[in-house]
Amino acid sequence: MGNHPNYERMAARINQGTQMKRKKHGEHLISDLSVCEPASALGNRYTPGKWKLLPYEHEDFSGVMLGAIGSRDAAPVRLSLNLKGWHEVYVGIYPTFEAGAIRLRLSSDRAWRKFRVNVAYDFRKLMCVANEYFWTAADLTGESIHIAPLAVFGRDIDNYVAYFRLVPMSAAKVRALEKDRRGDSKRLYAMNDATSMLGHYSIGDADGLAEEIDLYRNSDFRGVCWELFKGDQTEFPVPGVPRRNIPRNVICPGRIYEEIRRMQAKMDRDGLDYLRVMRDLTRQAGLELHVSHRMGHASQVPYEEMIPTDFHQGKYDDYCHLADGAPVQRFSYAKRHVQDKMLRLYEAAAAYGVDGFHLIFIRGGPAVMYEDEMVECFRQTYGTRTDPRKLPLHDRRLLDVRGEIFAGYLRRLRTTVDAAAEKAGHQPPTLTVHGLTNAKACATFGLDLGAWAKQGLIDRIVASPWGDQYGENEGKWRYIDIDYYVDAVAGTKTELCAEIWDPPASLDCAEYYGERAELLYRNGIQNIYFWDNWARHAFADHYDVLSVLGHKRNLARRLEAAAKKSCQTRMRKVGGVEVAPDRFPPWQSG
Repeated sequence: MGNHPNYERMAARINQGTQMKRKKHGEHLISDLSVCEPASALGNRYTPGKWKLLPYEHEDFSGVMLGAIGSRDAAPVRLSLNLKGWHEVYVGIYPTFEAGAIRLRLSSDRAWRKFRVNVAYDFRKLMCVANEYFWTAADLTGESIHIAPLAVFGRDIDNYVAYFRLVPMSAAKVRALEKDRRGDSKRLYAMNDATSMLGHYSIGDADGLAEEIDLYRNSDFRGVCWELFKGDQTEFPVPGVPRRNIPRNVICPGRIYEEIRRMQAKMDRDGLDYLRVMRDLTRQAGLELHVSHRMGHASQVPYEEMIPTDFHQGKYDDYCHLADGAPVQRFSYAKRHVQDKMLRLYEAAAAYGVDGFHLIFIRGGPAVMYEDEMVECFRQTYGTRTDPRKLPLHDRRLLDVRGEIFAGYLRRLRTTVDAAAEKAGHQPPTLTVHGLTNAKACATFGLDLGAWAKQGLIDRIVASPWGDQYGENEGKWRYIDIDYYVDAVAGTKTELCAEIWDPPASLDCAEYYGERAELLYRNGIQNIYFWDNWARHAFADHYDVLSVLGHKRNLARRLEAAAKKSCQTRMRKVGGVEVAPDRFPPWQSG
């Protein structure tokens, strides 16, 4: 049991039947983690900077797990493997009364892989199971496993890892895996807010950003959409353009923004070029990088105090306006100087060699409403007999005018980014527009998607379930009017994509995602997007299902296999204490 005499008496009492089965298949079980190095990072008590060694009895075997609680961050440790060839690697994580988390990587990995386990107060399972997750399939020749705690800002997190299961892969299985990784299933995109994960995971350097990218390598993910523009501000340096600033302000909600500000300050001190790092990381992982823009970037009121910039400090004439003239907290793209400001952001990003731009109207639109410029364009088109301010936003005539105003901006945008990319020696970036749930919702927001597609102004449209309160399907959460979108791209070269939201907790994850993906593919959807995927991917049972959704063929079989990669197995004792629910465990106190 390593160099820790307190555990010498803990014999490895492996269940003989299970042991024989594992040996027959050549499977390796590492349940005694007291052999991890350095020994100085291990101890017999919960001590800051160290892992506590906890003997345990599983239903099939016994061993020693590593445990660290709360904010007592343990030092990273290494587990030597001394194996050769390809193996599937599974990890057993022990969930406690608090949420659990761990980080793992192989010696040759660029980045750590996050694993999280939400606490589930099911008293039939609480603290008496180990959650087993698939981690990776890799050639383990010369590799070691590295283990580190994962902290989540503002959360009580425990870090317990019990065992690793290593299953040899046949030559045929390796060939099939490598063929699959080179296949045509790259149809998924991960959308990420550029700052949320900075705060939640305290990311302030390139290594932390790599953890948000490298897990998509060799999966069905084709690219990531990184929200680096919010309104008129950026998350990377552009000469003459203000960086996004989150002031220390009572309007600013929650401690998470304090942590985001701290991470941004660290990046600035270290001279980290956020966009360049992201471009390099995605290229190394074989992924596309699309820069997302939250068009209007709605925020707490008043916007100019929440996230102040000189551009709109008190300039409500830069905003969209309601029919009665009241300002709306959105920038109006009917105004030439607003367009000019935004084009500078895109021009700077295009010079980095990004693969595309992703215009998000969710919680950031409309972009044109009842401004004087729109009213004048309406009169030029339809005459003066009808006052456009008397018409609802979804009126077809208003949509024609508002859509053409934004089409003018899209033409300027296309010219600007193509020229900037060409000047820097890069390919022209694609343009993607993220739509809303149905025709009426899109019309309300001034999204004339069909016209833009037919004019060749946009390369891709993403249909989203968001915005049903602006349409005609109230209460149908997660609904997308697929027919509307299919009609919008008919006869054009514009790709049709769609977004899938998280399943409700009551639904089976694989069944939920499978049904929606198959429905979308049957209706001509080419790619699938996942909003804020940074909040999903650390939950392996969820991510295992997501990561195979690009397989149109045999999707049901793929999902069934993915769902089986995660399981729960029973524990009997931990630290010498009974944990089985029928043995009056510690948590069963009354």
